[in-house]
Amino acid sequence: MGPDTLETPAWLMRGVVTVNATLGTLRLDAGRLSFRATGAQAPVFDVGLAEIANVTFPFYNVGTVVRFDAAGTRYRLAFLASERRFKWSGARLSDVRPARRWGKQWKAALGAPED
Repeated sequence: MGPDTLETPAWLMRGVVTVNATLGTLRLDAGRLSFRATGAQAPVFDVGLAEIANVTFPFYNVGTVVRFDAAGTRYRLAFLASERRFKWSGARLSDVRPARRWGKQWKAALGAPED
């Protein structure tokens, strides 16, 4: 991956919790942001950075969740979750450090304001 490319695991949330969230990969490459669910052929979304607005990292998620609007849809993705069915309850303390690191990388890549 080049310097303008970023790819991390992420969970596409349905609402404000990660229960039954979709595990996949969030990727930024060549000015396009996409999310592809694990095992899926087509991405859930693939949009140009210019189409992304209202990027926020809510303070109460300690940098582990990003929200943004893209092509008329609001997306919420978490970097902190586990493979268990009830994601937040399954996350371990050891999961926080990488999730916060990924959140910082995405905050910089998406041009979100610093806290």
